[in-house]
Amino acid sequence: MELVSLKLVSKSSKIKLLKELGYDSDGDFVLDLATGSGIIALLCADKAKKVIGTDITPKAINYAQLNAILNNLDDKVEFRLGNLFEPVQGEKFDLIIWNGPTIATPDASNKYPIYCFGGADGLNFTRKFIEKAPDYLRPNGRMQWLDPSLGNDTNPKSLE
Repeated sequence: MELVSLKLVSKSSKIKLLKELGYDSDGDFVLDLATGSGIIALLCADKAKKVIGTDITPKAINYAQLNAILNNLDDKVEFRLGNLFEPVQGEKFDLIIWNGPTIATPDASNKYPIYCFGGADGLNFTRKFIEKAPDYLRPNGRMQWLDPSLGNDTNPKSLE
């Protein structure tokens, strides 16, 4: 299993790095957790055999589905509503990408939008992802995630 933690600054660098690191194999079965607008899932669809994007927010799933239709990718990308791995129980993937809530915020989730609330150190959901993702990987599967700005390039806090 290959673990890749991405430390990124801007959206354009995020897309560039994900494209460079996540699309090295044609025909992958890809899971994009916390898909939001679906942009990562749509980028993966370029080479992937099939992509599933999940999100806990119904509005995000609706936008992601619309984006797939507008980009003529609705035949390769499927979006499912649910929390973390709930919508893909029993499925295995070649690549799992996580771009979930990673902003360090006080422990008051009702005061912050769900798409950014990552807990006191920004790692609440990232830790859950790292713990559960291996159960959903095929042999030789890969996981990639976006890390908050804690730690450094070689020692991100999420791997401590």
